[in-house]
Amino acid sequence: MRLSRGVLTAALSALTLLAAPAIATAGQIVYAHGGDLWVMNDDGSGQRMLVSGASLGQVLGGGSIGDNGGGDNGVSVQPNGTTIAFSAADNVGSLCASNCPGIYSLINGKVLRLSAASGPCGGGAVTCGSEDTDPQMLANGKLFYYTLSATNVFGGCGIYYCGSSGGFTQTFLTRAPDGSDSPVVWPTPPPTSASNPNVGQEPDFEGAVAADPADPTKIVYGGSYDPTYDRADNKACGPTGGSLCYPIDVESSAGTYNQLAIDDSFYYGFAFSPDGSAVADIETGDNKGIWVYSSSQNYKTDASPKYTFALADPDNGSGAPQFDHVISGLTWVGTSELVFSANNNLWSIPSSCWATPTNTTATPITSNCTFPASAHPLTTDGNSTTPDTQPSWTSSTAMILAAGGAGTTGGSGTTGGSGTTGGSGTTGGSGTTGGSGTTGGSGTTSGDPLTGATLESKTVKSGTPVTINATLKTATTLTVQVLRHVPAKGHGKHRKKAHYVSVGRVTLAAKAGINTLSFTKAGGKKLKKGSYELIVTENGHKHTLTFKVT
Repeated sequence: MRLSRGVLTAALSALTLLAAPAIATAGQIVYAHGGDLWVMNDDGSGQRMLVSGASLGQVLGGGSIGDNGGGDNGVSVQPNGTTIAFSAADNVGSLCASNCPGIYSLINGKVLRLSAASGPCGGGAVTCGSEDTDPQMLANGKLFYYTLSATNVFGGCGIYYCGSSGGFTQTFLTRAPDGSDSPVVWPTPPPTSASNPNVGQEPDFEGAVAADPADPTKIVYGGSYDPTYDRADNKACGPTGGSLCYPIDVESSAGTYNQLAIDDSFYYGFAFSPDGSAVADIETGDNKGIWVYSSSQNYKTDASPKYTFALADPDNGSGAPQFDHVISGLTWVGTSELVFSANNNLWSIPSSCWATPTNTTATPITSNCTFPASAHPLTTDGNSTTPDTQPSWTSSTAMILAAGGAGTTGGSGTTGGSGTTGGSGTTGGSGTTGGSGTTGGSGTTSGDPLTGATLESKTVKSGTPVTINATLKTATTLTVQVLRHVPAKGHGKHRKKAHYVSVGRVTLAAKAGINTLSFTKAGGKKLKKGSYELIVTENGHKHTLTFKVT
């Protein structure tokens, strides 16, 4: 339930909107697709891979891009589009505890790991779990991120376990994304301050964090509960009067901040508007969904702080736990659109969803827009095993180079095909298989050579081959990426969402016609028991298959 100064709740008159059309903008969205990093035009066209998660593993040869320690701000592109920062976890399951997830940058096709090398669990009364998450590119070109370490006094392994039995150390850091300097601590307000009446219990960085694309000295994040509001004022954020109040903090590098509003649960995504004047967030309390605020307001000192309940999460009213939300990941696209992840794909809503802020205290609260009726789908290829998540927008239309080359996967294709196999031009055009299409295409000669792919069995015993039946128009080499399902674990701010991690890749030579192709290992390792996904790729086209190892 939304509160500010007194008990600020809201009722917005229901506004029925038809399904929104795509909004004409100019720019690109970088996002996580499964365990890989992708980019597309902000109208959803020109989707292509930038970095494969399988190429990032520090321990066992595989990684999952977008794994952000449970948060939803794991990908960030600099406002001018020149640099991308992202988080990724190694494919080592519960063994990975040190610097896992870690932070990477992508600059002109070069991938650099900025975090220290990941490693297995330690033992004894030591720092046995650490992670770098929530990377944010600042307007001055610096990288901002959150770091957390956990100490352990009873043995065991991992952030959640160690923190529960020992303690957490957490802070914000900044550094150059090319690794040319050392991390510098971002100043944070003291836990208590007589000169700053806004301070509750800070810093205790609940939820995600986002940087102001117009001002490199400003960030926004979800803070720890505010006892001065919850107790001294004898008011609470939940309808029963017993919930804790979690503030939204806009903070400057000078170490001062104001609290925009409070909610009765954690936040799972923040985004500043391009000019820094507004903040959108994803809330998971009594009224789940996307909310929008002025970035300069203060719920304690302003006479009439305002807000807009832009989009209700479809999980609202189901009685599900506060962490069970459909909407995640959030970015502004210009000032006319918000893009988010829901049901494994990326969607947008128009500015009419937040056009009229209010400070009404009437109840019940009604959102301006509903999902999916008011939303427009930007991607449709996401599924539970390879979801599209964590979008970040840049107004730049210049081609963003994929890892390892100049135009290796092509652009959006207004000057020629996407050329997946090569080409040195920044527009993609000189690839050996690219066409001359005006819409970019996928870089094949005449459609997808792989006309069919099925599994001989969706359940295989450990140690026995996985067999793919593939039909091709021409002889070629298929690339098979193997992903393993990792269930959700943990609770609260350290909850790890269910996701897929890359085990490794397999290349299989195939002839024209019907092929029976088998493998038993990926990344040099036998497949463990569990659920898996195969992404069979030929010349940029993907076919997704799922199976279990018993």
